[in-house]
Amino acid sequence: MDLPERAYEYLPEALKLSRGEAVLHYYCFAGSRDEALKGLRENLSRLNVEAYDVLGVRLVREAAPRRWQVAVDVKLRLGEA
Repeated sequence: MDLPERAYEYLPEALKLSRGEAVLHYYCFAGSRDEALKGLRENLSRLNVEAYDVLGVRLVREAAPRRWQVAVDVKLRLGEA
């Protein structure tokens, strides 16, 4: 998936394909690491995914002034509450 600005649209499909534990490498555009993590948490919450561990958040590259491509790595524990 090479469209970070629309990565959230593919989360439902990624969750369907995942079984048990899975590591999700989520790329998006955001103003900061915290903003990217907050956005992913909101999207996972909307999909009723509450069991996950954040493995890391990193700035990949600057896409525009004060706008970054950010990678968030999370370990999903599907089937847990």
